Amino acid sequence: MYITKENLIYICILSILFHPTDAKQYLEESYDENYCHNFKIRPYLFVPQSKLYRNIYGKVGGGIQLEQENSINNWLRVWVNVDGLFKRGHSIGLCRKTKIGAFTLSTGIKFLYEHCKRLQFALGVGPTIAGIFVRDQSLTCCKNSKCSGGIVAKTDLYGVVHDRLILDLFFDYTYQPVHFQRKVNVGGAKLGLGLGCTF
Repeated sequence: MYITKENLIYICILSILFHPTDAKQYLEESYDENYCHNFKIRPYLFVPQSKLYRNIYGKVGGGIQLEQENSINNWLRVWVNVDGLFKRGHSIGLCRKTKIGAFTLSTGIKFLYEHCKRLQFALGVGPTIAGIFVRDQSLTCCKNSKCSGGIVAKTDLYGVVHDRLILDLFFDYTYQPVHFQRKVNVGGAKLGLGLGCTF
């Protein structure tokens, strides 16, 4: 087995708990070279956490994610996710048209449990950074944008439908606070079904 830089990091971590030779041997035994990476397109339904957000933009929205995972071994993966969401609504009181766009970049780790070769379950967590863009349509168009840090928790159920094709039933919950006139959590629950391939 060729030891990459990523595996060296995890060998060091595992060496704190185990003997260095045991840590290296564990990675060698658990690593599956036939399932190193996957890439998925993940459309989803979005339920915002904030009551203010729901009152302006509605209770349910939709978005899409692109996600890539790299396997460290058979039970640990590193992921990177790009997320885009766009919603229209009406301001409270004056009922003026308003739009919001949220573009999020996140990364983290997932812990994998393999029920069988064609069914896998994963739990993940990681930090997020988002660009939030708001546009209110009135006599003078008002635009505002903010950058916000947050956190995401992820749950995935993978179904392997072909040697290189996977389905991903997922549930994400994001906490994404942003401050315009007041502090609002523009995150919430995301439920969707993704399609991906391994390589």
